[in-house]
Amino acid sequence: MDAVAGGWRFSGINTLYSDVVFTPTISNAPRVNADFNYFRPDIIGSPSVFESKCSSVVNPAVYTAPQTAYRNGDASKGSLRGPALYVFNLSL
Repeated sequence: MDAVAGGWRFSGINTLYSDVVFTPTISNAPRVNADFNYFRPDIIGSPSVFESKCSSVVNPAVYTAPQTAYRNGDASKGSLRGPALYVFNLSL
């Protein structure tokens, strides 16, 4: 029996992240005049995040392109928190 069904191994890696941190970005900011791919926006409202049953929701209307030339926006790096992320990798 060991020659036919033996030698199998079950293993796994679990990764659990709670409240993944991310930075709000915009892709087009003509007044910054720099060669970056993404820019941090200016905050013009309350960037509060409210929880729903399935995920976190952010209102994109509170962000705008930087209003002063040659600077990045005032949204701080890592200022928003997303939903939890659970990754399960199993192998046989």
